[in-house]
Amino acid sequence: MSHSKYLQSLRRMVEEFAADYEISRTKSGHYAVRIKGESGSDMTVFAPSTPSDHRSMLNVKTKIRHAAAA
Repeated sequence: MSHSKYLQSLRRMVEEFAADYEISRTKSGHYAVRIKGESGSDMTVFAPSTPSDHRSMLNVKTKIRHAAAA
């Protein structure tokens, strides 16, 4: 999966749970997703730049869902 396709799928995943978010690249090349939760708190979820297996995206999705609910 190319970086642009991966970034698009990451954006769609975040938009399922949060309306107010920001995605940026870290110095190491990973993605940092800053999510403003329901209570107004900011949380950051880190996603790999290249998912190593099929579970990695599911794990990131779970972290995003928890961050959006906080």
